[in-house]
Amino acid sequence: MTFVPIPPIMQRSQSRWRSTGAGPVLAALALPLVLLGTLPPVHAHHQTDAGPNTQQFAQAAPQDAAPAQGPATGTGPGTGPASDTTPAAGTDAPASRGPSTNPAGQSGGPGPSAESAVKPRSARARAAAARSSETLAAQRVFQILAAEIAAQRGQIGTAAATWLALARETRDPKAAQRATELALTDRSGGRAIEAAEFWLELEPEAPMPTIALETLWLSNGQLQRAEPLIIRQLALARKNEQLAERYGPLTRNLLRAPDRTAAMALLDRVSVVDLDEPAARIARATLAHAAGNQGRAAAEIRSAAALRPGSEEVALTAATVLPVDA
Repeated sequence: MTFVPIPPIMQRSQSRWRSTGAGPVLAALALPLVLLGTLPPVHAHHQTDAGPNTQQFAQAAPQDAAPAQGPATGTGPGTGPASDTTPAAGTDAPASRGPSTNPAGQSGGPGPSAESAVKPRSARARAAAARSSETLAAQRVFQILAAEIAAQRGQIGTAAATWLALARETRDPKAAQRATELALTDRSGGRAIEAAEFWLELEPEAPMPTIALETLWLSNGQLQRAEPLIIRQLALARKNEQLAERYGPLTRNLLRAPDRTAAMALLDRVSVVDLDEPAARIARATLAHAAGNQGRAAAEIRSAAALRPGSEEVALTAATVLPVDA
């Protein structure tokens, strides 16, 4: 997949954007991504500015840690009182009680503390993380703008591919939904199925990606892959007492299948537990009529009429599927 490279100006630091007056522009461009919920917080640079200053820590640590150094012997700061006796000439002088030497080889008090050494590094790490976050946010904003501009110019396939790549990076269901919609507009069945499959992976319990993928699979003749989704949707409709509402869209999707006979066999399997539901009988009659099995269609519509006498829907379906002399 090929993406338009990000202009160097979008990779500059936030302070540079502010100094050049581009901050408001970036904020306006970031609005679509904020709405998607994928843009990192733009206040990261405020935390960096408010954090400890590395240079101040570097200058303050030696002043705070190292006391004034006195002579090796005597009464200078950091030493004990002077000795009452002076060693005679030719004798070894006693060990000096001056300040000890730290591991770095510096005389005086202890060296800089571990805390003062960690804080500057922590500030640098926060600054680096903020710069990385700003670069990533700019990249995603640019991807969204590039995709939508491509779609407006008629390059819908490129736009769909960019949105799908963005969905994989951010794992945002809305980006996957947008990729599916663009692929359907482009009549790219393979790319639409790929986007819908990822959309369903992100929202496995949501009805919209389930129905979208079911429709795509049935339209492309992938009946075996669609069957588990259909069974799950019918079970949910059965639980919510909404079978009549579910069988209508299912019938329309099955009529899109290239092989009507295979579609009829699939409907027989998934509706076997709903034979006392008029909507299921109507669906079976419609599919049988589409598959060219007129005897089966007549039998199913008569069963539906027996389950719901006087039903307008049954009467309309009967007028379609029954022979004129029936």
